[in-house]
Order: sequence, then C-alpha cells, then structure tokens
Amino acid sequence: MNFKGRNSIRILGIAAILTALIVFPKFNYAYGATMIFKLRSNLPLLPVIERLGDKHAAHEQVIEHLVDVATLSQSDFIAAALSLGQSGSVKSIKPYWLINAVKVTGEANALASLKCRSDVEYVFEDYPVELIAPVELQEASPADVGHEIGLDIIAAPQVWAMGLDGNGSLVCNFDTGVDGFHPALAAKFRGNNGGDRDACWFDPYYQRETPSDLQGHGTHTMGIMVGSEGPDTVGVAPGAQWIAASVLGGGGFERTISDILEAFQWAADPDGDPSTLDDVPDVINNSWGIPIGFYPPCDFTFWEAIDNLEAAGTVVIFGCGNEGPFAETVRTPADRISSAYNSFSVGALSVNHDSLAIAEFSSRGPSGCDHTTIKPEVTAPGVAIRSSHLNGGYIVLSGTSMAAPHVAGAVALLRQFNTHATPDEIKQALMNSATDMGITGEDNDYGWGVINIRRAIELLPTPTAAGELIRPRDFELVSNYPNPFNGSTVISVDSPLPGTNLIEIYDISGRLIKHISYEGHSAVWNGADDHGVGVSSGIYFARLKNNSANPRKMILLK
Repeated sequence: MNFKGRNSIRILGIAAILTALIVFPKFNYAYGATMIFKLRSNLPLLPVIERLGDKHAAHEQVIEHLVDVATLSQSDFIAAALSLGQSGSVKSIKPYWLINAVKVTGEANALASLKCRSDVEYVFEDYPVELIAPVELQEASPADVGHEIGLDIIAAPQVWAMGLDGNGSLVCNFDTGVDGFHPALAAKFRGNNGGDRDACWFDPYYQRETPSDLQGHGTHTMGIMVGSEGPDTVGVAPGAQWIAASVLGGGGFERTISDILEAFQWAADPDGDPSTLDDVPDVINNSWGIPIGFYPPCDFTFWEAIDNLEAAGTVVIFGCGNEGPFAETVRTPADRISSAYNSFSVGALSVNHDSLAIAEFSSRGPSGCDHTTIKPEVTAPGVAIRSSHLNGGYIVLSGTSMAAPHVAGAVALLRQFNTHATPDEIKQALMNSATDMGITGEDNDYGWGVINIRRAIELLPTPTAAGELIRPRDFELVSNYPNPFNGSTVISVDSPLPGTNLIEIYDISGRLIKHISYEGHSAVWNGADDHGVGVSSGIYFARLKNNSANPRKMILLK
C-alpha cells in the first residue's frame, strides 16, 4: 500500500506486508486450519482528535495511527509465524491494520504455539458469515414515472425538494456484489466516474475485475440506496455514487469472518492514500450476520473494526435479521449494545398498510447481550420493496436487508447536507427524528420508530458558508458535576425534552440501571441503581428518556 499522507515516513518497513498475503509452498492441507490472532499493544486504540468520525477532520490521522499501531506491535509475531512457515507448519499469513490482528492458516500445533505467545490478546476462528436472505420474492417491471411508495414514508421526496439527492456522497454495500451494467446503477458507479477500479470494487473470493452479482441480492440493496432509471426512482439518494465489496458470494457459507475484515479494511481507505477522501464511503450497508449457533449473542469479533471505520468517517448500518417475531432474535453483530448507537440496526415495516405494521419476520429485541437493552435502533420500509435486479431487471423482495439500505441512503442525504457530520451525530439525528410507532417510546419492535429524513436534517449541526457548524441545542444534557465523583453528582439538563422528565443511567455494557426524575434543569444521582443498591466504581452514561442524544460519560470513584 502506498501511503502518501503526511508523516508517512514514520511507517516502518514491516508495514509493506500489512496488506500482503504470504503463502508458503509446502503445507500439509490435511491438518490445516485458519485462526485470527488479535495482538496486544501499549499504544492507544485511536488518536486523540477532537472530532473522531468527521471524515474531513479525522480520516488521515486515524488511518495512519492504525497502521502505526499494527506495524509496531506485529513485528515479533509475524517473525515467529514466518519461521513456522519455513518449517512447513504454516501455509499463509495475512496481517491487518484496521484491527491489530494477523490471520494465520497452518497446522494445529503451529497455531497452538502462536496462541500461547504473550503478545496475543485473544484468538478467534475464521467462522462463516451468511446473507440475511429475503423472505419473499416476486418479479416486477420498471415503472414509467414516479418513485416507490416507501420513499414517501421516510420523507425522501421532501429532502429532494430541498436540493439534496445525495450528490457528492458515496455509498457502499457488503453484499453478494452488484450488477455494474444495470441501467439504474451503471452511471452512478464511481469506477465510471474517474475512480480507480481497485478503489471502487472489492472481490476477495472470485477476483472479478468489474462489478457483478451472481445472486442479485446486492444489486437490489444498491438500487434501494441510489437506483434510478429515467423517471423511475427506486433509490433514496439517486444523486449519490457507489462502490461495493462482494463478500457474500452466492449467499451461502463460502465467505468467512476474514473476508468481512478485509472488506472493512479496504473500505476504510480504498485507494491506499489516507490523505484523499473522495474514495472513502460515507456509509456501508450490511446484509449479513454470523449464523445462529456459531457464536453466542454479543460476540465482539467485529466491534473494533466497526469502531475504527466509524472513527475514520464511515457510518456502518446493519439489517437486524429476519428471525422474528420472537424476542432476542437480532443477529450478531447487529445485537451489539456497547453504546447508544452501536451496532446501528434496522427493522422492517410494511408500506402496504396505513398502520405501517412491523413485519412479522423482522427480528425483535431486546439484545441478547443483556436481555434488556432495546433493539433495533430504527425501522424503515422492508416489505414488498421493488428495486433493481440482475440483467437490467427489477424484482420485489422483503426483508430487513431491504429496510437497512433505506437508512443507508438516508445517511447519504444527511452527509450531503453536512459533510462534517460524524456517525454518532447522524445516528442521533435519525433516532431523535423517527416517527414513534407501536408502544409509546422506544420498543423492541420499532426501536425509536420509522426514520424521517426531513426531520433528521433539522437535528443535524448546520453548516454555514464559512464552514462552521451551528449545532442544535434541543434535547441536550450539558454535564455533570463533580466528575469524577464519589457519593453523588448533579446532572444538568440544558433544554429539557418535551413530554418527559426522566434521565436514564446506563453502565458501560449498555445496561439500564437507574431512572431519575428531574425538575427544571438538573437532577442528582447518588450512585445507586433503581433498587437502591450502590453501584461499583466505573464509567456510566446519562441520557434523557425517549431521546438518544449523545450520552454523557460519568466516572464514579469509590
């Protein structure tokens, strides 16, 4: 990889192999296995930057920092793996920098010896990933005029009327591929608009040179994000361009965790130059999950990759799964609850009924992480969605894989409005502006509700002609004092949210532990949970009930 950004001279020689796959010619395949070794480092996980997630302000520093961490901490491990390769017990080595990890394929005894090293933090097997397959399918024809009804539900045409159609934004999907010749998509492929093909299309399995799709699912989801053919508009952001990673093949189990990790790393810096931004996607739509039974709920395999990618400026969106209507059926990693926003999962609703009923198949919360935290985050149209398909055709599909790209397209519109908006600011705006459905407030069917892009724009920081940001002051928790605290702390509320007088306190795992009533602009927390039991020292978060504004971090020291 050719790092052209500032301070690139700091990258040590071993960085040259951080994107290479080293394969040894002699290997006993009968005993081969693949494991991914996460390595320790004394360096901070991310650089200290005021606006992590602002693509313009943070991308270059984040990418260079991650490469430095990998370079400095992987050298001894790679040397040991190379030595085993010379002896014939290791077949291949693949280092990563988006997470500080190395994939090794080798004999069991070699993998066991590497696993025992002191610089190995933990190890995970290269398990398969699978497509969240649609639940219904029917053929469709292109329409002569107009746009799909689901776009009205999320107020996309109102945003187009403001002059926002996604122009200047870049979307990406991790799916089965994309039919790059489809008339609704071809003109929007970044590779047809001056982008280098290697920075626009990633196919680690089949190594196809141009975008293609053996199954059709990825073509459909990409159409929901950006598709339009003449007056027929199926996409939320028809003015945006797209890139894609084919990481799901034909939808079966032939793709694995390492394929996804490589795709995340590619998407973090597609052209290999951290100082450039036009190649970096504003959003990645994910229509996959770990098959049920391979890993327990709340598996953290992908968490660091997602966090680092979002710190570099890309919003990551997941379909929550099609295993409903039963509780605790949200797929991994969409079930994550380590913050108010991650992982940002999307449920599906029907647009064929005035009630906008939640789809029966849409996976439900709560999260399996703690059996309490509400999931999904939001919902969007996902039943009988017409979009692009193979060979220039159109098809109607249903699933949360159809709902999630509606949200990804919304991100493209929001990023056009404010190119500096961070993933957390975008997610917060989408949740706070959602139309509440079902049970009043956040619930395990609809999450915060059905997205409304027009209202979400009103909650984003507003860019000015001078490039400054005017931030909305509504629904804001200001601070707590003292912080850190021992005993009690006063939590200040700047602009109380209409209709509620409750503050919620969460522990670092995302578990809701305390409800506090407030009057006026402040409340006191005495360090106890709802049962009156004092909690232990640690990090806690406060937020207003029925509002997902940035939670305020509090440190309790006893």
